[in-house]
Amino acid sequence: MSIDELFDFNFYCPSFLNIRTKLEGLQPFKLRKYQSDFVNFVNDINGPKRIIVLKPRQAGFSTLVSSLFCHKMFTEEFFQGIAMADKHGRTQSIANIYRTFYEELEPALKPNCSILNSEQIFFDV
Repeated sequence: MSIDELFDFNFYCPSFLNIRTKLEGLQPFKLRKYQSDFVNFVNDINGPKRIIVLKPRQAGFSTLVSSLFCHKMFTEEFFQGIAMADKHGRTQSIANIYRTFYEELEPALKPNCSILNSEQIFFDV
């Protein structure tokens, strides 16, 4: 593995990020075609990215956005992002996605975390 591969989301995601599935438990996060298309769309935007996604339930966009943010948080200094949900319970489930990504990350790649709760994640600089 090269250092460049760590900064390549398409390599990093299935190699290092794990999700909890309903049927198979903990699994590598392999993107579906429409998720990969969305990543390409986001990467083609120059400048600040402000994206609103109207999505069906259970389509994997919350997990995808969480994985994009986690990749940035785990590999870049001073990255800031915000994710919002319409209901408190949904906020908790999104926080659990972030927690799983962090807790299941290989120790050598895991940044030191000073805050990890349902509202915030801060890594030591």
